[in-house]
Amino acid sequence: DIIPIVDGELLPVYFKDAGVMKVCFRFENDAQFVDTNRNVAVYGLTDVQPRSMNAYELVVFALEGYGLHVGDAVKMVSLDGDCEHDSSYSSLTILEDMTVVMFPLVGGEKKLCVEMSIDGAKVWHSADHLPLMVRGVTPGDYIAVKDVERTFNMTSQLGYTLHPGDAVLFTRPEASSDGDCSSMAILDEIV
Repeated sequence: DIIPIVDGELLPVYFKDAGVMKVCFRFENDAQFVDTNRNVAVYGLTDVQPRSMNAYELVVFALEGYGLHVGDAVKMVSLDGDCEHDSSYSSLTILEDMTVVMFPLVGGEKKLCVEMSIDGAKVWHSADHLPLMVRGVTPGDYIAVKDVERTFNMTSQLGYTLHPGDAVLFTRPEASSDGDCSSMAILDEIV
């Protein structure tokens, strides 16, 4: 993209891609751009896969971008969250194969944040341009009393909506896969 200079001030630049870019310029009366022999390094994530996942399931994110290093901290926050302050998760780190493993607990629209080292300074990169969808349904209230009837208010989160006729099964907390749901059920009846 061409960036015009207005009244001696440069307009803000938002790069779509990361990597090393060459800087060229032209004067207003010139028809041709001139190579400045200067490069600009644009750091950040360019792709995250997968972009859609389920809450309470382990997910391995494959990361692509410029300036990513093994050991850089990565965390997931809400799409409108602040990378420096918000976090539902403790920071994890990029592995040697440029992946990071997470266990999303809360549904909704999310983004990844990467703490990158740029010229010796730690800077949080916010991947707002790569929205993640975490599907999930959770009870609105997590407390029950033994032998006392309890009604749970199920809260729909992005991707799942409960309808009359859908079923809920309570299992032991060690259940970690779909197959465990039935084998570890703690109640005889399905709600």
